[in-house]
Amino acid sequence: MTKIPAAAQLRNGALPGVCPHPNDLVLADYLPQWILALRAYACHSGDLDTAALLQPALARTVQYLVERIGPEGLVGPEEETDWWVFLDWDRREPFGSPVEKRGYVIALSLMTAAAFDAAADLAGWLGRERDATTWRADAALLREQVMERAWNEDTRSIVDWVRGGERSRHASRFTTAWALLARPADPARRAAMVDLLAHPAGRAEPTTTGYGQAYNVAALFEARHPEVALALVRRYWGAMLERGATTFWESFDPEEDRSTELDLYGRRYGVSRCHGWSGGIAGLLATYVLGASIREPGGRRVTLRPQLGTLSWAEGAIPTPLGLLRVRWTTSGARVDVPTGMRVDVAWRDRTLDLGPGVHVLA
Repeated sequence: MTKIPAAAQLRNGALPGVCPHPNDLVLADYLPQWILALRAYACHSGDLDTAALLQPALARTVQYLVERIGPEGLVGPEEETDWWVFLDWDRREPFGSPVEKRGYVIALSLMTAAAFDAAADLAGWLGRERDATTWRADAALLREQVMERAWNEDTRSIVDWVRGGERSRHASRFTTAWALLARPADPARRAAMVDLLAHPAGRAEPTTTGYGQAYNVAALFEARHPEVALALVRRYWGAMLERGATTFWESFDPEEDRSTELDLYGRRYGVSRCHGWSGGIAGLLATYVLGASIREPGGRRVTLRPQLGTLSWAEGAIPTPLGLLRVRWTTSGARVDVPTGMRVDVAWRDRTLDLGPGVHVLA
């Protein structure tokens, strides 16, 4: 999957938004998403040969994004005619979006900062320390600009866009989630963002796609609020299952009438009933409820930091090139089965443990 867009890379370093046939449709947010996907692939698979093969394309894509950082220190502006800032969509109106997109779109800068960090990880794994240092500094500077320019103290929220002396008063869950995923240092701002995401009928623009909702869930877990995150999972994906879903739908509103829940711009059954973008929740449950985060390529080092919230138990297996990492967490104890060649850092009941291969029973 990663090789196809890289092979079609444009001369300016951008990647076409639709592949594999040649075209110059550039979706601004697909570029950082490609970098994030490459980092995830290399880390989970341990396939650094492919990462090395794609490194020149990665460097050109990063450079393209760096060149799109405007005089205001943010990525944009949205009005550039040679790309489309997509982010997410809203089926209530053609080409609608839950994010207000003008000027320097804040979510795009936050996604780009995450991509720069991912590129730095890849560069470090490939022994390119100079690139890693430069790209990590670019990421930190972008986040600093976002927190300085986009925070609205009156509404206690990150706004959707800024430009010159103008600043939106519009707050969306999509932008808020990406701001929380950036791990802001100010605890009061973090709390305000969590509060905004926690209330389904709050003032922030709602999210109707499973793709966008996954970021909301991840942000709440990242902020260490598992009860609220799991409540959102039940409210969105749980309600979808209650309505008979056997695969995840592209878009869904639990409050919508069942007779129109799959309509798209007035067209009957226009929404996909089996959509890969809505399936991201499965990986998030492994990452946050089971707590598994792969830290070194191929699973050589893994962190386990479970967030059960009000759950009485959770168990699962995480596939790695070294074998399955099996975990079971309960209110009375835990079991961790570590494959050969792996070290696992476990945070469990106010303890930090370093586990090697074998079966470990924790009280």
